[in-house]
Amino acid sequence: MLTYHIKESRPVAFMKWGDGEYQCANFMRGRNCDADTYTRELGENLIKSFAYMSQQPNVYLGLWHTDNVRRFWESKLGSGSRESAWVDYHTIIIDEKEIAAGGHVLNKKMDFYRAIKESPLKKIIICNELLVKSALIFGEDCHFVFVPMRDWFNKYNLILDTLSDSSRGSEPRILIFAAGMGSKVLIAELHKRFPNNIYLDFGSALDFICTKRDSRGRGYTYETLRAVFDNAGLLPEAAVWDAPEYDYIYAAAEKQLGIHLRGGGSG
Repeated sequence: MLTYHIKESRPVAFMKWGDGEYQCANFMRGRNCDADTYTRELGENLIKSFAYMSQQPNVYLGLWHTDNVRRFWESKLGSGSRESAWVDYHTIIIDEKEIAAGGHVLNKKMDFYRAIKESPLKKIIICNELLVKSALIFGEDCHFVFVPMRDWFNKYNLILDTLSDSSRGSEPRILIFAAGMGSKVLIAELHKRFPNNIYLDFGSALDFICTKRDSRGRGYTYETLRAVFDNAGLLPEAAVWDAPEYDYIYAAAEKQLGIHLRGGGSG
């Protein structure tokens, strides 16, 4: 699905609609598991973004695993709206079950990552500064747009303008989002302006491989995940991947990522 569109340089979008987005759009108080604050402004914009993107062609929506989340989002669609294209929430994230299964199950997931790496399209990665090693996976010509670790939505217009400037031109781009709940709002607005781009909501999928910090409790080790990427030919030689210049990332990630696993967040 996604891999085919990427290989063919055809427009497609994938977005994850998890418990955090659900709680924020319900105007609950508190924060999600990454300590992003729920605000009414963000919640209202998440609803608008879902209503728009769910009705666009070649848009796939990662569904959180509880029925109440699905019912909530579908209740936001007007009469006459087409059915949402729900897919596996972990369409991009590498699951423990996929690593355990190995073979074609895991190869299919790695083909997706390889398709991005080998695509001739310009790649833009929207993320926090701890994910700079993602350029070693997807290509050193990746263009980064960095956002604060959390609560960056008050800078939404500035970030949107920056991404709009980076997306201008006749050629489509691949935009990789690892920037939390506000990513959905950015994707929807950019899609209105640049519908021929490829929009991929990675969420936390790059945290473990790029920072060695398991931010979600994946059920496998960093060494196991690294071997998967290495065997798929997605990592550079060890001297580059393990260069001392990246050592600061690992210590910072221990403090900044996966804080809910230490009881620091909710959702």
